[in-house]
Amino acid sequence: MGRRWSFAFLFVIPVSAAAQGVSLQYHPAGGTRVQTISEFRMTAVWFGLPSLPDSTVTESDWRTVRTARIIEMIGDKRKVRITLDSSRSRARTGASPRADVPLPGAQGLALDALVGWKLDIQSATPTQRGADPSLVAALRAGLGGLEFQLADGAVAPGFNWGSPLQFPLGAHLSAGGKLSAAESVRGTATVILDSVTARGSDTLAFLTLSGVLDPKTIVVAGEGGIGTGMVTGRIAAVLVWSSGWNAMVSAATNARFGIKLHLGRAEGPPVDGSVSLSISGRHQVRL
Repeated sequence: MGRRWSFAFLFVIPVSAAAQGVSLQYHPAGGTRVQTISEFRMTAVWFGLPSLPDSTVTESDWRTVRTARIIEMIGDKRKVRITLDSSRSRARTGASPRADVPLPGAQGLALDALVGWKLDIQSATPTQRGADPSLVAALRAGLGGLEFQLADGAVAPGFNWGSPLQFPLGAHLSAGGKLSAAESVRGTATVILDSVTARGSDTLAFLTLSGVLDPKTIVVAGEGGIGTGMVTGRIAAVLVWSSGWNAMVSAATNARFGIKLHLGRAEGPPVDGSVSLSISGRHQVRL
């Protein structure tokens, strides 16, 4: 089965890119369609939960297939229909067998996003009412499982730019099966153009991203109660973009989070615990 990596991005690179820098712009043609396979692995280490001994480990795998199709060209913006074609998460805690984790609302989820030329998502509206906000956030995070923006102008190898950063943490918590949450976390990223390689009609650009998330308190449910989680974290990614394939051909992300939990319960004392998370992702495009 033929495979390739990432999201429907047009990466415009002049012939003299190595000397003069490259211009990264999102300008796909109308009707462009790209299907993305994403595979995430999350490891969680728990402390202070009444249902688990301290240092218990949960391992989960979440695989999604999403399609992005350009349905309208509006000046330098694009209206993109993004659909979640399939989603499957499996998890195990400690030595227990691996089991499916249901994610209600994943089946048939779709949204219409208005995307600027820097890949800035200016709006994202689900096509059906009552869509799960955590899954909507995961669906719109098509750039290696993240949201960030391209540079304002041409950049040469070795140069970097800053960008807002967003990561759909709530969806990953829910897919892990132990806690549920809806919110994303945000921060800032530095993106570096490491090098550019021209090969015939194709040009590859190699990028490195590093990001720090702003500390944030999110609403969390689990352990028979509901409360808050104070989140801190960092993200790193490596990406390779191809002008010939008109897409990102490789993406790998790694994120680490710490969450301090306080959960109130109707039965029993409140829960004050914590979890350390490691989330890795691999993303590829299939035509």
